[in-house]
Amino acid sequence: MLDLLIIIVLIASLIVGIRRGLIVQAIHLLGVAISFIIAWIYYKPLSDHFEMLIPYPGVTSDTDLILSVADIDVDRTFYRLFAFVLIFIVAKMLLQVIASMFHKFSYLPVLKDWNRIGGAILAFIEFYIVMFMVLYLLAMLPLSFITSRLENSFFVGLIVEYTPILTAICQKLWYLYV
Repeated sequence: MLDLLIIIVLIASLIVGIRRGLIVQAIHLLGVAISFIIAWIYYKPLSDHFEMLIPYPGVTSDTDLILSVADIDVDRTFYRLFAFVLIFIVAKMLLQVIASMFHKFSYLPVLKDWNRIGGAILAFIEFYIVMFMVLYLLAMLPLSFITSRLENSFFVGLIVEYTPILTAICQKLWYLYV
């Protein structure tokens, strides 16, 4: 079921990119990059505040997570990830409003086919990055009803653990080793 949802989201991303076109989608992808940088700058101080506000269900030896969590401080890593994703989403939403002002550029007749293909590719990248972060956050939750669905998904493991550059960057950013 989750795999079907992932496929639908990725197909929808292609449709969104075709409709937006290359120029508008490039602006949206720039918004993702800026949101990532903003989250990168501010997530650590915010994560310290979340430790007091949001209870994290502790991880025991019986807990199943789809991620390998050996030698990491799972609680603090989760709070870092949560703060990062929250800041990223808020920044992305604000930048989305700004990017929507450029929607009129999607109707420019410049390289019509390349405009659509380029827009689709960039939208796929944008949606994939956002989906990666949300799935990574869910993968850090030691709740059986979430973990069981994630473990039964073919795509979640591939996305979270085997996205070449993004996985390495995010593990370097979020993980706190014991």
